[in-house]
Amino acid sequence: MKPKECLKCGRCCRHLIIKIRVSDKHQREFYRARGFKIKSNEVDIDVPHVCPQLNEDNTCRMHGLHKPFLCQVYPAYLEKKDLLPGCGFK
Repeated sequence: MKPKECLKCGRCCRHLIIKIRVSDKHQREFYRARGFKIKSNEVDIDVPHVCPQLNEDNTCRMHGLHKPFLCQVYPAYLEKKDLLPGCGFK
C-alpha cells in the first residue's frame, strides 16, 4: 500500500473547522435553525480563512521550518469521512 500523500489542493489551508459541543436541546435547536448539521453532539463550523503562510502554488512557506504541529500531521489523524469536502489527500 502506498503512503498517503497531499495533492496540494490547499483546501485545508483555506478553511478553519471549529467543532462545538452541543449539550442540550436549546443548543441543538439554535444550530439546526441556522442550517448546521449536528453529528454526535457536535457542530462543525467552517470558517473561510486563508492561512497567511500559504503560497500561490498551495505550498506552505513554513514547510521544513517551525510549522505548527497540527499542520504537520493533518490529515493523518482524521478518518476519510472527516476530511474537508474536496480535499485532495489520498
